[in-house]
Amino acid sequence: MTDYSIQTGVDAEPRRVVIYSQPGMGKTTLASYTPHPVFIQAEDGLAGIGADRLPLVKDYDDFTGQLRWLYKNSNGYKTLVVDSVDALDRHIADEICKRYNEKEKPTIAKDSVAGIPYGGGYKLVSEEWAKLLTKTLQAFRNKGMNIVLISHSTVERFEDPGMMSYDRTTLSIDKRAARIITGWADDIFYIRRDVTIRTDKTGFTEKKKADESDERILITCGSTTVTAKSRSPELSKMGKVLLTDESLGKQTFDKYLSPLFKS
Repeated sequence: MTDYSIQTGVDAEPRRVVIYSQPGMGKTTLASYTPHPVFIQAEDGLAGIGADRLPLVKDYDDFTGQLRWLYKNSNGYKTLVVDSVDALDRHIADEICKRYNEKEKPTIAKDSVAGIPYGGGYKLVSEEWAKLLTKTLQAFRNKGMNIVLISHSTVERFEDPGMMSYDRTTLSIDKRAARIITGWADDIFYIRRDVTIRTDKTGFTEKKKADESDERILITCGSTTVTAKSRSPELSKMGKVLLTDESLGKQTFDKYLSPLFKS
């Protein structure tokens, strides 16, 4: 019979983090504060940020080639950052179409996964994401590297039979792939402008208006209206933290997020 041993204490595994927002909110800058990061650029988002990075990815084959090279040459790096999820998702979709056309040889070649019958294209894309996260990127975690995925955000309409429909801010990719990524991540952080709600009264009429401030906040706990979570009890309880503009979020990162990462 196999002999097992009981493990005790906190499991200090390398972190799996998703940071997402609308463009220009500082998600790439925040990712650059992680321990000794190296970026794989599925899109050009590092302008003005002096972070180590590989050349701009041309296609999915180039992306996997960069991962293979980096795996052999990752000495000293503690965090692998992929920027961005939605740009990489487009490369994956192109690769799925290429594979489908080569295998099935349709009369009219498919140039979009939406054209693959019975939703099969989206299923293949989500399966490729699952393979990437649980096998390829897991190999980097086995070497002690944190993984950070950067994504843009979108607002989707959710139809729930048990309650009223509602809008929810989430990752800007197909929902099937998004579910796999959100299930994989230890932490999902959403950056947005802080908003205050005020009520304007005119006679007997009241109108609520939202005023957006210049301050950015990091959402650390999910709700009906936004996808977010953290395995840190402190961050999950706080729900949100202020990103100080004076330091481009560095003070907030050092205080709240830095302890999450293996360094």
